[in-house]
Amino acid sequence: MRRQRTGKMALGAGLAFLMAVSLTGCEMDRMDQEAAETKAEDPADETETAESGDNRTGEIPEETSRGIEAGEAAEPEEASGPDQEPDQPLFVETRRSYDGEWKDQRCLLRSRWDGLYVPVDGWDTLKDGLDQYNAEVSQETGERFKENLSLVREDPPEPGQEYYIEREIRVQRADSRIVSFWDMDSSYVGGAHGSYYAHGVNFDPASGKRLALSDVVTDLEAVYQYVKEDVKSRDDGSLYPEYEETLEAMFHNGSGDGGQLEWIMDHEGITVVFNPYVLGPWSEGSLESRMTFADCPDLLLETYQAGAGAAVQLSEGEPFYADWDRDGEKEEYIYTVQVDEETYTSSITLSRTGEGAETEAAGPWEAGGYGSLTDVWLLEAGDGRPFLWLEFSSENDLRALEVFALQNENGTLTLCHVGSSGDSMYGSFIGDPGHFLLYDRIDLLGTYMAYRSFRMGEDGMPETDGTVYTIPGNGDRGPVLRASAEIPVWIEGKEERIPAGTELVLRAAELPDETGAARAEAELPDGRHCELRIQKDRDQYRFRIGGMDEYDCFESLGYAG
Repeated sequence: MRRQRTGKMALGAGLAFLMAVSLTGCEMDRMDQEAAETKAEDPADETETAESGDNRTGEIPEETSRGIEAGEAAEPEEASGPDQEPDQPLFVETRRSYDGEWKDQRCLLRSRWDGLYVPVDGWDTLKDGLDQYNAEVSQETGERFKENLSLVREDPPEPGQEYYIEREIRVQRADSRIVSFWDMDSSYVGGAHGSYYAHGVNFDPASGKRLALSDVVTDLEAVYQYVKEDVKSRDDGSLYPEYEETLEAMFHNGSGDGGQLEWIMDHEGITVVFNPYVLGPWSEGSLESRMTFADCPDLLLETYQAGAGAAVQLSEGEPFYADWDRDGEKEEYIYTVQVDEETYTSSITLSRTGEGAETEAAGPWEAGGYGSLTDVWLLEAGDGRPFLWLEFSSENDLRALEVFALQNENGTLTLCHVGSSGDSMYGSFIGDPGHFLLYDRIDLLGTYMAYRSFRMGEDGMPETDGTVYTIPGNGDRGPVLRASAEIPVWIEGKEERIPAGTELVLRAAELPDETGAARAEAELPDGRHCELRIQKDRDQYRFRIGGMDEYDCFESLGYAG
């Protein structure tokens, strides 16, 4: 069991050497220029009071290694389902929404909340369960925002203060056995300190229903006794005198005076968290008890055991432990980030402990990167080599992925910049370095967010065999284009002409090759899929279909910029 005394949960502490990673100078010159050319400005307008959130769902082409063959529309990949092996990932992604009120160019109160979604076909019951949970969080956050807004208007924050309400999702595991995540609830609307609460949320992907701790352990009473002894062995007299009664009620009744039993499951085991004021005062922070498949094989159901996690999403100031070099000792990774508001740059300082840390210390390395740091991942290549992935967001929320390798050079541990990618996470969870989704903005019959399937290469960079992007949309329906003239399409290799007024739902796209040829897959009103064969003008950024300008083919095209 570990104890955290600050406003965020943590898993431990201890530093050995510091490395500050940068993206300026010649490193930024290595950005993928070809990917950058496809970027476009976000058409969304910023307003004084704003609520926003994007919806991305869609389907993966059957063979991402092939294009949309002539006369053949891209078929969706067979949907993943409950029969897949537990080591196979289930693709999920977070999407963030915002609200806020400003006065005299000052933010009175802001709120943001995450939702979790499955962006691929299949898993309909899981999607229903997540949709319901997302709706509940959205409604609850909105109600809290309205309740506090009237108070904040009367007593606004002092200069330098910030009032906020946040719900942040941190996915811990997503496969065919379980989708498990922390829903971190934090807020500050005045007073001595803010508040935070970690909600442990666990779904059965097959049924779409919430899982209880009793569903994933062999004997709940034995787990209770284990956690009870763990807490007792750590208590230095600072917990509440009645904490044992609260603990018993939480295990046997599902809740106690201080809150519900909160837990998650990752690849290694189960973490049970007791939030502030549950077993002890605020000064004691969050308490947690850990049960791993390795240390507690008799307590956890074997069906949930999976391969060791080789990808982890880091949170600032919260350590992560892994024995990726297989030396029998876990190394600790932890980072902090520094932001320069004037230059809109960010820098990260990464620390690591472990065997040989004293002899390998050779930092820090200082520099900065343009934009705000939006995501930090550590991925392991399968041979013990860790790679650091940093996602930066710049104007209009355009993302860039910077890849670094942590390697030993002549006895000195260094962090080397490997390269940059225009494809990035945009909230997509990486459950397996061998198979995950990355997004990019593409310009073809409009500007769209679209994804492809990737794997991590030997050098740590994302690799894909496919040139076809899947274009997700709202719900299960992608972007809709309405034909303004009779246009040619290809169905099962044969050309047909569809009349003006026909609605087409875009499903996938293949960007122009060296000859300017491009293709798009769309769904017709009768459910058939068709292919649009597109040609890019050599001297313009316009496209033609059957010799007609794209703007003559459709009633409106939503290009950004």
